[in-house]
Amino acid sequence: MTSTLGEDLKRQTEALVKAVGVEASCAVTGRSKATLGRYYSQHEEHAKRFIPVDVLAALESAAGIPIVTRYLAQRAGMALVPQAHAANLTPEAVAARSNTVFTELGRLMMNGGLDGPEGRATLAKLRGLQAELVALEQSLVQTRVTTTDPTE
Repeated sequence: MTSTLGEDLKRQTEALVKAVGVEASCAVTGRSKATLGRYYSQHEEHAKRFIPVDVLAALESAAGIPIVTRYLAQRAGMALVPQAHAANLTPEAVAARSNTVFTELGRLMMNGGLDGPEGRATLAKLRGLQAELVALEQSLVQTRVTTTDPTE
């Protein structure tokens, strides 16, 4: 059974509210339990009611995880990457870490995949590397060490 975008958004909204906690969600947003419940209710009478963006932002901030935003990014074919701090990041250091992570990843794939603690640790390193690459890019853009075309 395939679900609709609306159903998926409501499921993600429910996961977000529950990640924060219903009572805490009420406190953070100033909304009642009933109102929050309507945002993720699958009942027909609430089918067209969705969480407002300001409420979503407040809840994701409280959760520390962009649950709904990550879902929307995935639907758009994008990935959210946490921002790393560019301090002490050099292209050479990122390249060296990249080499290490990809070597580990290749070894694990040849040995059957990313199952188990070692696979999870390598995936965590890969996510960290993604964040470093984004931070390095932002640092380069800020120091104008890029091409003259701002769209590249």
